[in-house]
Amino acid sequence: MGERRSILSITLLLIIAGIAFGDRTIVNSGHIGAVNDMALSVDGRVLISVGVDGTVREFDAATGVLRRRLQASPLPLTRIAVHPTLPRVAVVESAGVGARFLSV
Repeated sequence: MGERRSILSITLLLIIAGIAFGDRTIVNSGHIGAVNDMALSVDGRVLISVGVDGTVREFDAATGVLRRRLQASPLPLTRIAVHPTLPRVAVVESAGVGARFLSV
């Protein structure tokens, strides 16, 4: 089931990138495991993803090239939100069993 979720998550990432930027953009997530959430910067230039590997990855939305990788947590990251005016993101970490933590 975990492998299927990973494949579906990566496929979803590719579909969203294709819808947002045309069929020519292909994004390789680089995450180890499932991609749990993605967000576009307000200007549409940056695609940010979080995954079960605890990393935040920043991609150039036009080219799909990985710009930055941050190991934000040893826990899975489940959600991401982009600040509308500042270069900031907030992520939600999951410790399992219903425990969740917000990091900014």
